[in-house]
Formats: sequence, C-alpha cells, structure tokens
Amino acid sequence: SKKAYYLDLLEQTRASEVQPVNDQIDGDRRQASGANYQMWNQVLNDIYGELKNQLSASEMNDLKIKQRQWIKDRDAASQKELKEAGGGTLAYAEEARILHEMTRERCYELVTYYMK
Repeated sequence: SKKAYYLDLLEQTRASEVQPVNDQIDGDRRQASGANYQMWNQVLNDIYGELKNQLSASEMNDLKIKQRQWIKDRDAASQKELKEAGGGTLAYAEEARILHEMTRERCYELVTYYMK
C-alpha cells in the first residue's frame, strides 16, 4: 500500500538525517538542521502530492486549509525561537531545528492520519 511505502520512506529519511559535525558549534547545528529541513520538506511535498491523488475534492480542500494553518504555525514557532534566542548563530541554529523537527512531525501526521 502507499501508506506502508511512505511509512518506510519516513523511517529511511529519519535514518539519513544529517548529524552536526560538532553539536557544540552553532554553525554546524544550523547547517545540519537546515539540510534535514530541506530533506523533510521534499518528503512533505511528495506526501502532499500523493494525498492529492488519494483524497476526494472536499477532503483535499479541508487538508489544504489545515496545511496552510500548519505552515503559519510552523513559521511563527521558528520566528519566535529566533527572537527568543536573541540573534546570532545560536538563534539561527534553533530556528533551523524548529523548522526541521516540525516538518518531520508533519510528515508522520499526514501519512498516519490521511494516507490510504
């Protein structure tokens, strides 16, 4: 099934996440989280494309509304983290971490709750 395929893809993606060269260095953490965010964002787009094929027009419309809100919430959370961390490389490392982690979580939610 497509759901099983995507659950396997999620596990493969999680296993291939980039680890910072030195997690004590903010630049390394930012770079790793940024790479992970890009990777998960691509998976998210793939999942969303598959859901367009699976869901009815009304289900897809409901999901579009929820997805737009999720994007706003994700971006707000990352900006909040950026502001709270006070700027500098630490702030950007934390912003990238939030984007990465929330996008990964959203991939699991979409596959678990929407995919057939």
